[in-house]
Amino acid sequence: GDTAVVDEPFYAAYLSATGLGHPMREAVIASQPADPGAVAASLTGPVPGDLSVTGVLSSVSVTPTGAGAAGGLGFGLMLLGGRRVSGIDLVAQAVGLRPACAVADVVITGEGRFDWQSLHGKVVSGVREVATRVVVLAGQVDLPDSPVPAYSLLDFAGERAFSDPAAALADLAASVAASRPL
Repeated sequence: GDTAVVDEPFYAAYLSATGLGHPMREAVIASQPADPGAVAASLTGPVPGDLSVTGVLSSVSVTPTGAGAAGGLGFGLMLLGGRRVSGIDLVAQAVGLRPACAVADVVITGEGRFDWQSLHGKVVSGVREVATRVVVLAGQVDLPDSPVPAYSLLDFAGERAFSDPAAALADLAASVAASRPL
């Protein structure tokens, strides 16, 4: 065929370049090429901008923060000329989050699974930075001592969270609004 799937092709190169710890670091490095040039060369298709692989690699400054997310996808994209930006900042700017939150009494946001990561770099953390009051409606809540009121769709609706998620979420939102002063 004309398509091949390669799972996290740059992750071994990323781990090698950064020296970061990972529970299976040595196994990952042993299972994949650790040379980003070799990885890039093994992937078919033209390199954007008609650059050679060597030209692309010489222009990348490897920084560990954010480059290892999604199995080193950020690292691979940086090799191809991409740049690292904060996802929440990009989305907040695109949707006008800051001005909207400035006039809102309360902001309701969502998360598939609300846990400690939600408060550190994910959408909820970004919304908390610009909103006065935040309420989270999530598929699951796994943060017992949350500084943010958070409600679990799965706990509220059970199986209905999967069979009719839109209606279940609407019912959860109505229930939260009715039971607590927003």
